[in-house]
Amino acid sequence: MAYAPKRTDIVRQTAERYPAAWAKAQTPNDNGEFIRLVAYYLWLSDIRFGLNGKRGTHDISLDAVAYKTPDGSGAGGVEIIDVIASHGASSAHAHWLDQTAATVAKGEVGRWFLPPPPRDEPPSPLPPPGGDLEERIQALEADVARIRRWAESY
Repeated sequence: MAYAPKRTDIVRQTAERYPAAWAKAQTPNDNGEFIRLVAYYLWLSDIRFGLNGKRGTHDISLDAVAYKTPDGSGAGGVEIIDVIASHGASSAHAHWLDQTAATVAKGEVGRWFLPPPPRDEPPSPLPPPGGDLEERIQALEADVARIRRWAESY
């Protein structure tokens, strides 16, 4: 079951708002600025979005984000969403492709990281934060309960 809402609109809006970062993502020497921006604006829309650590490490994916699953399923408790097709090439474009099953099939996992806000300006969301506040609180409470159960098992 896929949990991450499809938000290609945020990927496209971020590319329009940060053309220099988007242009860098279309080259082989991408520095990760664009994916950090995308992850941040996705996080503003839904706090389950974040940066993805490749293969469960601290190395962030330059073309994919992570989405924390409410039940801990997926690739290490996250869904991995590829948001840049043909990353590193001039033909790169925004898209939304769930790579969770492919990651699990390779015996790998993802890792969720909180994305930092943009350095060059105060944080301001592209779209207003989505979702009902009560739903967001319930999701956080479920995460806290899961973490407590995990901690109590040790």
